[in-house]
Amino acid sequence: MATTTLEVPGVFHWAKLTEADRDQADWHKDHDGATTISVVVDGTTSKEITDAGVRLLGKPEEDGSGFRYTFKRKWDQGPNMAWANGEPAVFSPDGNRWDWEKDGLIGNGSKGIVFVDVYDTKIGIGTRLKAVQVIDHLKFDKNGGGIETPLNIKNYTTEADVDSDLEDIPF
Repeated sequence: MATTTLEVPGVFHWAKLTEADRDQADWHKDHDGATTISVVVDGTTSKEITDAGVRLLGKPEEDGSGFRYTFKRKWDQGPNMAWANGEPAVFSPDGNRWDWEKDGLIGNGSKGIVFVDVYDTKIGIGTRLKAVQVIDHLKFDKNGGGIETPLNIKNYTTEADVDSDLEDIPF
């Protein structure tokens, strides 16, 4: 099988697509991290991914909204694989390159298309994150969406605050 590219439309989550925010968990340390994106797709798209021979299994969303797939691109696979290293291409709705300074990071709930290379390996079909096109951008919120209600933060370094609050604990 020659390398083909799947177009996977869906809702984005945990887009880590730049050098600064790439996933550097222990299981990626051999390749100096990886860029990753999770995308929630509908049943039809999930079937297309499976029919293409992709070994990844989509995890059903708890709310029934679809199936979540996480696609990755290793950061550094060595000089012989330089063409497959680093950041994937990221595009705006109009097809121009994403401007990280102007457009910002991609927040959860953004919608678009993930382009995934599908290819043969010695152990079966492999995948590699190739590109992302953002169609409906929600800016990344480092606070996770903000706090709906204000917090009642107190100073627990004085005995008066500690003693009065301990009396309210029902045990």
